[in-house]
Amino acid sequence: HESGVADSGVGVSPQIQPRRFQPYPRPERGSNRRYGGTGLGLAISKELVAKMGGSIGVDAVPGGGSRFWFRVWLEAPAAAPPPEAETTGEALVLDDHAATRDSLAIHLAAVGLRPVMATDPDEARRLVRERKFSVAVIDFGLPGTTALEFARELPQGLPVVVLVTRIDPVRRDSSLSPNIRFFLNKPLRREPLRKAIDEAMFRSTVVSEAAAQKVGAGAPPAAGRIGRVLIAEDNPVNQKVACRLVEKLGYRADIVANGLQALSALDRTHYDLVLMDCQMPELDGFETTRRIRVRENGRSRHTPIIAMTANAMKGDRDRCLEAGMDDYVSKPIRLEDLARAMERWTPVRDAIQC
Repeated sequence: HESGVADSGVGVSPQIQPRRFQPYPRPERGSNRRYGGTGLGLAISKELVAKMGGSIGVDAVPGGGSRFWFRVWLEAPAAAPPPEAETTGEALVLDDHAATRDSLAIHLAAVGLRPVMATDPDEARRLVRERKFSVAVIDFGLPGTTALEFARELPQGLPVVVLVTRIDPVRRDSSLSPNIRFFLNKPLRREPLRKAIDEAMFRSTVVSEAAAQKVGAGAPPAAGRIGRVLIAEDNPVNQKVACRLVEKLGYRADIVANGLQALSALDRTHYDLVLMDCQMPELDGFETTRRIRVRENGRSRHTPIIAMTANAMKGDRDRCLEAGMDDYVSKPIRLEDLARAMERWTPVRDAIQC
């Protein structure tokens, strides 16, 4: 099997092509500053392909675009299995993400349930009035509410399975609806979903508060530590993830895409802490931190800076600290690690700063 991806960008010169599959190549410092990136993706891809007994390469010329490809031997997939059970009832699915709804439709049909989709709570309320469901599968984060709140509106006795992620905070003090029977972690897999449906439909045991805390692997906001955080990160997906984590912990967040923007933001606004990506275009996190420390020299003000890095190279932590950063979290960022780091460096507050 061969797969590849092509672009119409600046291309890659023949001299540089062999080094593209090594970690952190630095022959084009100007390009790295301009376009960003860590240089890790191709090195990791090469290692994965090698473990699969395949090969990887690039076909490119300067100014003519590039095509990166890999070849591996794969077994032909088995034919899709037939539905595993006759339809035994209908399942209400409430989730505003189309991909999750599509996945649930396949898995629920395989366990013998006919899925009925709703994209928002109002649509789900209408469906509940019109139909009789055997079970409801609800995403934790809903537009304008949460599954914990919405479950209280459902008819008594309708079993509910709540879909959660690692950063959805199912708190110990949550007043759980008796309808909630099971919390299921994403990403979805068929066998865990089957077990969750069985638990929800055929057992009357309500999920305890302790069990809810264990499954919803989110950390509660740090009490009294409410402040303003600047996130310096150029990747749009990482921006959203970091912002959501920071807000989950009870902080306000602003986002900038490179070091130059971070310096400008710090000129305009007082921040209690900066989350600094190490690899950014225009001005990376190391040089940005050095400039911040030069500005602070001789002042009483010291802005805590926590580095965010892929942690793939030996000595990353030392390099961060040498640049003047105060702490360090590895990507992918875990809520618990971020909470501990931020608590070490943010002051305790009695009230929210407006």
